Amino acid sequence: MRRLITDYGMEEFFKQVKQVEELMIKLSNNLKKLQEADEEIKAVTKATTMKAFKKRMDRDMDEVGIIAHAIKMKLEEIDPDNLENRKNPGCGKETAVVRSRTAMTVSLKKKLRDKVNDFQNLRQSIQEYREIVQRRFLQVKSKASSLLVLTLEFSSL
Repeated sequence: MRRLITDYGMEEFFKQVKQVEELMIKLSNNLKKLQEADEEIKAVTKATTMKAFKKRMDRDMDEVGIIAHAIKMKLEEIDPDNLENRKNPGCGKETAVVRSRTAMTVSLKKKLRDKVNDFQNLRQSIQEYREIVQRRFLQVKSKASSLLVLTLEFSSL
């Protein structure tokens, strides 16, 4: 007896899409945490607090990379499934099933690309701020050392 295909392979597809969307939510939450930490770190003045923030932000950045890679891998798994599904009866080249699967897959890829671009922009902003802080630190350090040298020279007279 032949089994009737009523969902045209969409049930499994929607399970895959749901997994990707759950990962996208995690990615968005981590990006939001990074953005908040980026704003908070600008008000920090203590070195120990700054180091703790930096460590947390580095950990969050690593997690964003891992999640983005997982999403990319899941999306790459969906593409061959979409092609394979076209071989099923009622799922030919120009059917609504194929158009729906393709549109949803393309939409998820675009969302991922946008999130990765947001992450890269945020990472660049964080890096620029770190460089500014480092420059300021070196300027203060060099001023303090030159004041120390002047004080030592003055006291030896």
